[in-house]
Amino acid sequence: MSATGRGGERVDSDYYPTPAWCTRRILDALSPEIPDNLRWLEPCAGDGAITRLLPTPWVYAGDIRDLNKPPLCTVTGWKPGRSFDQWEERFDVVITNPPFSLAPELIAHFLPRCDWLILLLRSSFKLSKWRDNMPDEYRLPQRPEFVASESCKSGGYRADGSPQIGPCDWSRKVPMSEPAMRKCPQCGGKVQRSTTDASEYSWFVWTPERGRRFGRTRVLPDTPLAERVADRAG
Repeated sequence: MSATGRGGERVDSDYYPTPAWCTRRILDALSPEIPDNLRWLEPCAGDGAITRLLPTPWVYAGDIRDLNKPPLCTVTGWKPGRSFDQWEERFDVVITNPPFSLAPELIAHFLPRCDWLILLLRSSFKLSKWRDNMPDEYRLPQRPEFVASESCKSGGYRADGSPQIGPCDWSRKVPMSEPAMRKCPQCGGKVQRSTTDASEYSWFVWTPERGRRFGRTRVLPDTPLAERVADRAG
């Protein structure tokens, strides 16, 4: 999932781990409706931020990155280097936080291949293509922090020791899990780190009842700051 309002720079492979509290809220909301011991798939698993919280041992996962080990969780089947459209099997539940630009293709691919499709997307996601197959929306009242933006605007010295003329323009984007850069590698100045996202996010849930013209909209419960901070710290 990419954050918005941060310019065009992106994290490699759109790797934006989902804060655990976001997944807990949707699982809490859906647990009365989704039976136990179903087969779950997370096709954009990354390091297992979502899969490690799923309430079943029957979890299949993959990621487009060719990781040499399974994500940090127990999964039944792990497929590294596999894009979402290479999953042809049928699953009871598909859950993921997809790259935003690929969400329409992912929906089209998995709707015929699962009973439950659960996607974390910007709340502004356009649903006009699915007006005859509408999902429910579960809105997160707090904005998740997916990525950190780091930048240096100070003067100082370049890495080679020569004076930095004018304000430094070094910047980067990294997953929240990566430690903060304290000193600018370009001029040695102080690095500023920002984590506030510009968008609101919702879980969009397609249930086994397909062909619906209308979906429910619900605001999920607040997540205490202490829980969100604890998740950020890992």
